[in-house]
Amino acid sequence: MTTNYCPGCMSPRPALNTCLFCHFQESTYQPPKTALAIGTRVDAYQLGAMVASSRQAQCYVALDLTTEKPVLLEEFFPFTVVGRVQGKPMVIETNANTKFALVAGLFESSKQKRSCPLVRTFRANNTAYRVYDLAEGEKPKEAAQRLLDDPIVFQDDKGRPMMSINAITIPPMPKERSFRGTKKKEKNNQLLVAVLGVLVALLTVAVIAFS
Repeated sequence: MTTNYCPGCMSPRPALNTCLFCHFQESTYQPPKTALAIGTRVDAYQLGAMVASSRQAQCYVALDLTTEKPVLLEEFFPFTVVGRVQGKPMVIETNANTKFALVAGLFESSKQKRSCPLVRTFRANNTAYRVYDLAEGEKPKEAAQRLLDDPIVFQDDKGRPMMSINAITIPPMPKERSFRGTKKKEKNNQLLVAVLGVLVALLTVAVIAFS
């Protein structure tokens, strides 16, 4: 990192591999490939380690470069529909038939109260971010896990639920729909058609014979 802070908790530290406060070891840190690198700057924040993740988001401990205080930075990252080239900050949609842009906007604008006080929201790297305060002495990893265990519920202007995070992957319904039964049912239907065909043929022969 460019400043002398621990990437695991953002506390000032001497130049040691292991933090004296949170025991983070930078040499053994192995983040997922989707994580932004330690030291990356996003808006007014310098990232430390990624401390938690969920189906909806990735959460980093970060340093607010204005106040020089640690914060949590939550990055909207529904991994079922987006990805990231390792070493690159931009979030890339991997499924064109999703509502990612719409839901990212809802994630950014949500007023839902959660386990950490919300500081602000902003857009960057083709996604949305939410910044949360950390209480003095609070462990970032524990706070981030509580935060992501309480996911954003997308709501309309009146506070009514709109969709779950799973709805982002549901494609639009086709204009015309057709029902297709099971293979067993299709086989039975084919047999019925064949039997009816034989009966019609026999009836035709009988009518001709008695005419």
